[in-house]
Amino acid sequence: MEKSHVQVNKGIEVTPAMGLVRYFYLDQHKSCIRWRPSRKNEKAKISIDSIREVCEGKQSEIFQRYSEGSFDPNCCFSLYYGERLESLDLVSSTGEEARTWITGLKYLTFTEADKNGDGSLSISEVLQLLHKLNVNLPRQKVKQMFKEADTDDNQGTLGFEEFCSFYKMMSTRHDLYLLMLTYSNHMDHLDTSNLARFLELDQKVQ
Repeated sequence: MEKSHVQVNKGIEVTPAMGLVRYFYLDQHKSCIRWRPSRKNEKAKISIDSIREVCEGKQSEIFQRYSEGSFDPNCCFSLYYGERLESLDLVSSTGEEARTWITGLKYLTFTEADKNGDGSLSISEVLQLLHKLNVNLPRQKVKQMFKEADTDDNQGTLGFEEFCSFYKMMSTRHDLYLLMLTYSNHMDHLDTSNLARFLELDQKVQ
């Protein structure tokens, strides 16, 4: 973990999926990711508290659009940020660098949410984080995922590794929840006609 944090502080040379090589680094206040070169230095930043998800591999729309490219999936990762869920799609020189940055960015999200600085997250801190990230999962679902991720002896709080497990569950279920709302006319369940429409339009089942 310490290595990941140090590497994020030092910076990394990566290639945006459709751009030139740039140097990405954490600013001195550890509140923003910045990059250079850039024509607009003040706008060349993403605040840590606006990052909603960090995904490894070629999962984003941009990567999927150029799936025939020569990028190694192990070197690819994407940051989703802001209210409009924009993505920054990056390719590092090695898979180890990508994993280091993914872990480091998740750790920064974790420490940002750890309001009392005790090295773990309570359910209230997790709920505050999700509210800040505009992740609108039902409260009961969040509590259920929290309980599933809370596997060590310190019951009622999530350490960093547990937070990573929760983060993965949350990202997957949030996507599925939004998909369900799309096909269920914003109800919390799918009836047979909704399910048929989902299978036909999304899964291409005839």
